[in-house]
Amino acid sequence: MSCRPRRTKHDSNQVSVINELRQLGLDVDITADLPGLYDLVVCDSVRCVRVELKAPGGVLNDTEKQYQLSLNHPETYLVAYTTADIVDWFN
Repeated sequence: MSCRPRRTKHDSNQVSVINELRQLGLDVDITADLPGLYDLVVCDSVRCVRVELKAPGGVLNDTEKQYQLSLNHPETYLVAYTTADIVDWFN
């Protein structure tokens, strides 16, 4: 039995969104391979947001919905479909 984490399916836009965010000077931590957790943590020099990244037309699954409903600080959580969705959170 392997001790490696189970790989999860990544959204089709994940690589391009990460690259674009980094080109804009934002720090991006990838948490997508941690089951039950959001996909990214994106930070500027002051604030961070947890991001559940979805491909266009994608929807939250039941586990993601439960996580979203359980948050004590939902203002630091974002369901995003594009790079612009994430950048707008910082503005």
